[in-house]
Amino acid sequence: MPEKHLKKYFGFAGFRAGQQQAVESILDGQDTLVVMPTGSGKSLCYQLPALMLPGLTLVVSPLIALMKDQVDFLQSKSLAATFVNSSVPIAEQNKRLQQVVSGKIKILFIAPERFRITTFQHILEKLSVSLIAIDEAHCISLWGHDFRPDYLLLKDIIEQLGHPTVAALTATATRRVQKDIVARLGLKKVQSVVTGFNRPNLTFRVFHTYADEHKFDQLRRLISPKIGSSIVYAGTRKQAEEVALYINRELKVRAAHYHAGLSDRQRTDTQNRFMKNQIQVIVATNAFGMGVDKPDIRLVLHYAVPGTLEAYYQEAGRAGRDGKRSGCILLFDPRDQSLQEWFIENDAPGYEDLKSLYKVVENWSRDGRASVRVSELQDVLDFNDIMIRVGLRHLESSGALERVGEYMGKMELRVLPLKLKKLRETARLIEERRQHKYSMLDQMIEYADTTRCRRQVILDHFGDSSKPEAMVCCDNCERVAAPEKKSGSGKPRAKKGMSLTQAILWVVANHWCHIGVTKLAQILGGSKAHSIIHFGHNRNDLYGAFSDFQISDIEQVIKQLIRMDFLQRVWEGEYIVLDLTKNGRKALDGQVRAPAIEPAKKQTLPSWEITFNFYQQGLKPEQIAERRQLAVSTVYTHLAQAVQDGHIAVTDLVSEKLVRHIRSAIARVGVDRLTPIKEILPASVTYEQIRLVVADEVRARNHSWEKNR
Repeated sequence: MPEKHLKKYFGFAGFRAGQQQAVESILDGQDTLVVMPTGSGKSLCYQLPALMLPGLTLVVSPLIALMKDQVDFLQSKSLAATFVNSSVPIAEQNKRLQQVVSGKIKILFIAPERFRITTFQHILEKLSVSLIAIDEAHCISLWGHDFRPDYLLLKDIIEQLGHPTVAALTATATRRVQKDIVARLGLKKVQSVVTGFNRPNLTFRVFHTYADEHKFDQLRRLISPKIGSSIVYAGTRKQAEEVALYINRELKVRAAHYHAGLSDRQRTDTQNRFMKNQIQVIVATNAFGMGVDKPDIRLVLHYAVPGTLEAYYQEAGRAGRDGKRSGCILLFDPRDQSLQEWFIENDAPGYEDLKSLYKVVENWSRDGRASVRVSELQDVLDFNDIMIRVGLRHLESSGALERVGEYMGKMELRVLPLKLKKLRETARLIEERRQHKYSMLDQMIEYADTTRCRRQVILDHFGDSSKPEAMVCCDNCERVAAPEKKSGSGKPRAKKGMSLTQAILWVVANHWCHIGVTKLAQILGGSKAHSIIHFGHNRNDLYGAFSDFQISDIEQVIKQLIRMDFLQRVWEGEYIVLDLTKNGRKALDGQVRAPAIEPAKKQTLPSWEITFNFYQQGLKPEQIAERRQLAVSTVYTHLAQAVQDGHIAVTDLVSEKLVRHIRSAIARVGVDRLTPIKEILPASVTYEQIRLVVADEVRARNHSWEKNR
């Protein structure tokens, strides 16, 4: 009986949702796909059967830290488990593998690239394997958020071992990815255990930010000693270090940074201090989190937008594993999207890149063998370390290289003949994967920008038809509910002929919800922004009453009223909103005179110059479009005019690498029409980006003509 062994080995009185079904399926010899949210106990689904089955269980895991955590846990229960990976000295690897061969080990954790090593393949032939458990199984799918080429080896390994029972486990897989996992592992009759993706105790919020200073303001508001253990996810190693320093120095909250650039010892020490509550906040890249079973994390805050909704939900799901209410907050700056686009463009090599990488390795080889370090290859090639690691794995998958061994970052490779046809197919798959990543990034941005229920967006993404039930759902649901809470009859009507300052005070006092400076200015200026219309702010009596003023000028009047002590900024829950001061209430009641402050009427500048002025103030195209109620494409047309006139450098808006790609296309088809240029570029390149580079090309040609005439 599984329940008996559950108590015996782990001390648990009963199973969580889905665990018993998965365990019984595996014990029956059924290939099983397990999809459970982060923190729901997936590992027990294979650990318990592993201890009950007669032979060895191989656990394939992508992360060294995850292996160690799992093995430490099992060994603490006096259970026979070990791991073998590149962090272990060769002599110790051999010792552990000998224990496996002699039958002293029940569970062996390995990384997927271990299957490429010839000596390990020979050891596999001596083993009686009852179960292969594939953790983070989404890594085998081109359509998942964390594709690892080495996972593609698993189908052949499963067959070579006589197809023992296979358990594939993941927390974040869409229906498409689930089907792809089954197909790529070569599984036939599969029992699927999908428990649903909803985490009712998590509350999802997005705060739109437009500069690091604004993000730091949000950190000051959101992070405090009272909130408990927190994770802050940063976009880069440098960002992780800077944010951790800010939290320590300015917020006086104990924090530490964590990223792949630290030594194994540093990462382990930081993680241990976090687990023991010696530090409250860990600021990390996505290198942190897998297998970290800390139940009382009250907040997971993303300082920068992740590349996919799957990655976001997996990381956010590390909050509230104890079932208590916890927060998942994203600080969204539209500019962060460009960082993810850079990752997409630079984390995988193209066809020519693969050939260059192969050529270097071949030149270094002696008698068909090469010993290389990633850092040494970086010294020769203009590639980042991720591109080199991924490139080497793709060269292995295309049959050009074979990994013989690896220790302390140095790879021993057998160099085989390069088959260009196979390499082209590999490069085609890389490009297909790149375009899919852009699509996944679009889905993540849609989540950040949506006015729908955020929980519903997540459930829809994963194909979960259950209701978005929650303790407290999300910021959008709270805002939609606000009018109902504040509605009522007898609301005072606005008086005709109010001055701008009187109108500002009236809206602050009488609008159906408390609002901030920007929202108030948008109401009075008649903004048609989606957030104004969707939430009914346009139903205010004074909506659009001052549309002959710039919204930015109305904002300045509001701020002046704050300085003059007629208005004040106050906290309402998690938001900064406006309220009347004592003077403001007297001015509204007519007891004192409201100051007469009116900005100049809207200027009659050319439309592109107005856009350019906003750009000079630091606003991004999407922000300008919302401020001016224009289509984003129109704003880009205006900015293209500014580029052509030499007011803006094109590389301020388009990456240098992408500018080079677009210029190459322009050289082939000219600048007369955009569509021919678009047709020979990757689908991820937008018309807006092309328009900007074309404008810069026209500027350069005009300058050359003027110079030489």
